[in-house]
Amino acid sequence: MIDDMQVYIANLGKYNEGELVGDWFSFPLDEEVIAERIGLNAEYEEYAIHDTDNFPMEISEYISIEELQQASGVSGAIMESLRRVGALGDLPETSQVSFFG
Repeated sequence: MIDDMQVYIANLGKYNEGELVGDWFSFPLDEEVIAERIGLNAEYEEYAIHDTDNFPMEISEYISIEELQQASGVSGAIMESLRRVGALGDLPETSQVSFFG
């Protein structure tokens, strides 16, 4: 589960202009790679998280890359620990849990 967590990051400026420019990214995230793949530059500096895959908690679409990195490590570790001790029972692998609500 931890190894296949992904987020879809979009160029917010392009999105606001009606063009969807974004891509799926796996962890750990690399800000330079993200900027290159979704066209962030002096004109288009802002991004938004538009979707997640196998990310076990809800996140804000405006979370920073640094905070997203930290959340992925914490949430992944918590979910793995809970699964290891059987505390999640029959909860499907793709279920989302909100740790901060």
